[in-house]
Amino acid sequence: MNRSSWFLFVSLLLGLVASPGANPKGLRGTKHDFACAACHNIHHPKGQFLWATPLANQSSNKVPLTPSDAMCYSCHQEEHKGGKFFMPGHSHPINVVPSDKVKIPKILGTTMVEGVGRVITCVSCHDPHSANPKFLKITMKDDLLCRACHVDY
Repeated sequence: MNRSSWFLFVSLLLGLVASPGANPKGLRGTKHDFACAACHNIHHPKGQFLWATPLANQSSNKVPLTPSDAMCYSCHQEEHKGGKFFMPGHSHPINVVPSDKVKIPKILGTTMVEGVGRVITCVSCHDPHSANPKFLKITMKDDLLCRACHVDY
C-alpha cells in the first residue's frame, strides 16, 4: 500500500471511529440516546473497564454494590431501586439472594446472579450493551421478564 492510500485509509478509519453522531445500538430518540462514551472513556478512564465516571461504592440505602451495580448507580442513584429512572411496580431489589423458588433461566445468561453471595444485580435483568431502549434482556410484554424467574408469578 503506498503512502497516499495508507493516509486515506487511516483518515477514513479515524473518521468512522470519532464520528460524533455514532450510535451503534440504534437508541436515537430514547432516554438512552447515547453511544459507548456515556459509560466508557478511553482517554481518562476510571478502572479496568474504562469507566467514564467514578463508580458509586454503595446504594442510597447503604447497600454495598457489586461492580456492575456500581456503574449503574453512578447515574441511577436515588432513593428508589432504579434511581430517577425507577418506575413503581417495574423494578426489582438488588443485592438479594434469590430464594429456592426462583429458577435462574439460561436465557438471562451467566450474569443472572453474581458476586460472592450470588445476588441479584442490575444486570440480572438489564444488558447495558443491548439495543433495547430499556436495556432489558427479554421483553416485559406479558410480564415475560418477571416470569422467566418467578414461575408462580
